[in-house]
Amino acid sequence: MGTTRFSEAGTRFTIDGPGGETVTPDLPMTGYHNLENATGVYAAARLVRLSPEAIARGFATFKESSAARAARRGGRGAGHR
Repeated sequence: MGTTRFSEAGTRFTIDGPGGETVTPDLPMTGYHNLENATGVYAAARLVRLSPEAIARGFATFKESSAARAARRGGRGAGHR
């Protein structure tokens, strides 16, 4: 993996893919755990032959769950009583 930048808008990172491609997707969330998840998703998506561009488009339009938003704000999220 190459360069990574975190900001309030999310995470921009560079992946040097298995086919020699380089892609720089934008992920609309921050946190190293989200970055690690995204790199795993990228690898799995390439295994099923999705294009780097299609994967990057998917990352850019990803929306976190209401439970994740609540947890980030200090709430308990869905499913907790």
